Formats: sequence, structure tokens, C-alpha cells
Amino acid sequence: MNELESVPAVIGVDVVSPSVDPTDRWTVEVTLRSDGIPAVVNGILGEYGLTLRHAGPRGDSWHGVAVIEQ
Repeated sequence: MNELESVPAVIGVDVVSPSVDPTDRWTVEVTLRSDGIPAVVNGILGEYGLTLRHAGPRGDSWHGVAVIEQ
């Protein structure tokens, strides 16, 4: 997930284990300083087999949640 941290719009990336996440799946949470999820972020998530499940504004930033589909 280091590639996400190199995207200029990305403020932060958190990887959440299945034992903590309510979906019981590996989850990646991305915080961005943009209006929406940039295509490059979607591409990186796809390379890792992650599917964007939710994206929306949160305060002054955007927040995206991606999970590994089983």
C-alpha cells in the first residue's frame, strides 16, 4: 500500500485487520485532499484486489473504504 502514500492527494492510509473491522475482512481506509477518489487511487486498490465500498466527504477531506472481496 506504499504506492497510495506516494499519491499527492493522499493524506493518510490505514490498514485494518479482519479482527477489528466489522466486515471481518482486510480493509484499507484512505483519506484524501480532493473532491472524490482519483483514478490512480482506484487503480492501486484494484492491483491489490481491493474493491472501493464507500467514498464520501468527511470534514475538509474525502474518505474511502476498500475491502478485499472474498
